[in-house]
Amino acid sequence: MNFLIRYRLLLQDLLKHTKETHLDYARLKDVCSKMNDMTDYINEHLRAQENSRKILEIQKNLTGSNVPGLLSPGRKFVREGRLMKVCRSSRKAKERMFFLFSDMLVYARPTRSSKTYECRYVLPLLNSSVGLVLGESQ
Repeated sequence: MNFLIRYRLLLQDLLKHTKETHLDYARLKDVCSKMNDMTDYINEHLRAQENSRKILEIQKNLTGSNVPGLLSPGRKFVREGRLMKVCRSSRKAKERMFFLFSDMLVYARPTRSSKTYECRYVLPLLNSSVGLVLGESQ
């Protein structure tokens, strides 16, 4: 992929230093446009492939009876992170893992094996909204 980027930059530089009246200017401009389209297309597919790889990795590390099938057309991985949840009954903070996707939030707890998580809840984001909490200001 790096060689394509180098060619793209080389062609753009060549176009920048070619006079518009030169015989090859129109063809060079066309080649630059096609090279830009091709590298954009390849980059998009690489991003989609990386997204699928990340989703499959998360799927592999989730256990439990309510683990959803995470790989779905149009679904994008957004972010993952650990948060502390305060239990209502004991008032103790417990670590939980959250996986945010473009259409849902998966909430899990770490298992004794530090590499896997037990899926606790799947929250669809379709009718969700984000709001300020505890009087915080924007």
